[in-house]
Amino acid sequence: MSRTQIHDPALETHTAPLPAVDAHCMCVTYGKDTVLRDVTFSVPSGAFVGIVGPNGAGKSTLLKALVGIVEPTEGTVHIYGIDPARSRRLVGYVPQSDDVNWQFPVTVWDVVMMGRTPSLGPFRYESAADKHAVMDALHRVGLLHRKGDMIRSLSGGQRQRVFVARALAQDARVLLLDEAFSGVDVGSQFELIAVLRRLCEEGQTILLTTHDLANTARQLDMILCLNCHLCACGPPDEVFTPEVLEELYGPHVVSAESGYTI
Repeated sequence: MSRTQIHDPALETHTAPLPAVDAHCMCVTYGKDTVLRDVTFSVPSGAFVGIVGPNGAGKSTLLKALVGIVEPTEGTVHIYGIDPARSRRLVGYVPQSDDVNWQFPVTVWDVVMMGRTPSLGPFRYESAADKHAVMDALHRVGLLHRKGDMIRSLSGGQRQRVFVARALAQDARVLLLDEAFSGVDVGSQFELIAVLRRLCEEGQTILLTTHDLANTARQLDMILCLNCHLCACGPPDEVFTPEVLEELYGPHVVSAESGYTI
């Protein structure tokens, strides 16, 4: 089954490749509290990116700024050169598992079809194109055979893949996953990483937050080390230095031959 092709006139007007995500001196403030301060980074199209940092570092806030849920109080952020408020169909957002009611009586097919909501016709009619997009998305995450199952019957890793499929069905070019590995066993984590890596090879850009520095983060192309400000940005082997980890988590970070543990 072929990959759904994505066309966007706003992207075709530029001859030079645009970064998938571009933030410049971005600040986000809630009331008197500054959650993100002077954050600047650029993510190329097709990159597999991890966002790491302690609790309260602003990781979820950063994702919400990229999807347009919150607006920067200072600075700018763009998705393929477009303001997030106008580029929402380009961005697929997978929230934390705790934010989802997994007991809601809905099938895998229904969840993924939610990604087609903006294109559904009158009376929410599912066209042949909508059905093809859903089947293609489920095929790409390896869950087409579970399309008729209830979402509550799936494992944690499979549920995450369903939400990734929903984002693919909406023709998102950038996927944002908030704590995708929370409550997911190690085996399922590696299965999900393999799916996400394959999607990046197909041209998707993926940013995910994670606490797993020893295993997950080291399999990514790029790491954003965040603690209300950007401590470091680059390949895992370059950013995971004792100095950066101490800036992130404090002096209790311990270095070991196999990597860094917290």
